[in-house]
Amino acid sequence: TNQKNLFKLKYKYIFIMTNLSELNKVHKSPPESLADKWLSEPEPIIQGLQHNTEFPIECLPEIIRECVVETCSYTQVPIAFASSTALGVAAASVQHLANVARDDQTVGPISLYVLNILRSGERKSTIHKLFQKGFRDRQAELIKNFKDSSSDSNINDSSGQPQIRLPRILFEDVTMQALSLDICLGEKCALLSSSEGGTIFGGIGMKGENLMGALAFLNKAWDAESQAMTRKQTQSSYIDHYRLSSLISSQKKSLDEWLSKSVGLAEGMGFLARFLICIPRSQIGHRLYIKAPSYTPCLDKFSNSSLDSLRIKTDLTKPRILRLSENAHEIWVEYFDKIERSQAKDGKYENHTAAASKSAEQAARIAAVFTLFGNHQAERVETVEMERGIRIAEWFLDESMKLSTTINTPKSYQDAEKLLAWLKIRQKNSNQPITPGEVLQQGPNSLRGKNRRDEALEILSDKGWARLIKSDSKSYIELHPNFMKETSD
Repeated sequence: TNQKNLFKLKYKYIFIMTNLSELNKVHKSPPESLADKWLSEPEPIIQGLQHNTEFPIECLPEIIRECVVETCSYTQVPIAFASSTALGVAAASVQHLANVARDDQTVGPISLYVLNILRSGERKSTIHKLFQKGFRDRQAELIKNFKDSSSDSNINDSSGQPQIRLPRILFEDVTMQALSLDICLGEKCALLSSSEGGTIFGGIGMKGENLMGALAFLNKAWDAESQAMTRKQTQSSYIDHYRLSSLISSQKKSLDEWLSKSVGLAEGMGFLARFLICIPRSQIGHRLYIKAPSYTPCLDKFSNSSLDSLRIKTDLTKPRILRLSENAHEIWVEYFDKIERSQAKDGKYENHTAAASKSAEQAARIAAVFTLFGNHQAERVETVEMERGIRIAEWFLDESMKLSTTINTPKSYQDAEKLLAWLKIRQKNSNQPITPGEVLQQGPNSLRGKNRRDEALEILSDKGWARLIKSDSKSYIELHPNFMKETSD
């Protein structure tokens, strides 16, 4: 009896090892040899999420580009994040210097709204602090000058508490009512900035009955429209001839929580469409220690240019007009028409018209920022700046489709995307067969429940990315050859 049992165990072992050997051959075979085993090429799980083009850093002006490269060399943040942050700071630094004219009748500000969406731990506050040094220095100068020109009795009450508003150009944790009042009574150009977007999106001024008013305020401020903020219990304000740029870096979770309660209003009012949205690929897990340099000449040059721009006084009741050169205008019109056609039926931006319809204007604003940052006396936007502005504006437009798509995507499809990303990492690190049980034990936290895992696997199967196969009654996840080829590149 023992010999029979031993024989059975030995036979079963040989059977299992033979099947596993064949299964391993599948995973180790050249992708080309497996193509005929799949009926079709895999399809995108979520349309709009396939934008993985690297940020065109070569299109940034030298003074901004070199600052970004130098800073990323030791902070190791995503280049797209550093680039968009530097762009937002540059725009806020020169927004008071001129308006840009797309033609004789279409003239507007060059302020920009930038929204970075990243994971926790991506060093958001580090980059904001480094790039905004010029703003902090200028704000310190303004406060010192104000105090030097005012007596203590005019600044403080009898208890030593401030009784008037000190000049500010950099705002973070602030309601829109307070921001409006500060602009009304103080400096006319400001940067609304936060490295933790939850302080803005979760603030009292951006929820409940205040939400619509806050969104309306920011929408009008993007165009520098005159507006009043009237309140019964607080001081009212009226602002005109002002400029406001916005630079917000937020964790996706914070933004998701806010959008879950206000997405209809935010989209319906065109709030999100005004932002240049960046959702960079995370660097977490790949940032081995690099010692920060003792000197940062490129960052210093960027900060000094920002500070120099902020020191220039201008009359916003009669803003200077920055026009496009003849060739720059021709290029801009071509881009305008291209994006307009892409919003037609079956076009690339058919379901993304809110952001697409503003992309040409964003391109002109970016080109104007490139023209003025470090060259305050520039008289017009030339061809090179317009070409670069268009490339970057189009990159941001495609990037924004990720957020728009995610907002309107069922949770099960988002789970499938998470699982696909995890499988890519798993397959790259080991060519051993993957089991559904391994997903439950080591996969994404949100998929460590059988029902959500199975639903995600079913979607991957329907889209042609993976399928379940069995060997001796045990299930394994087989991946499409193209998937394997991508992870091996």
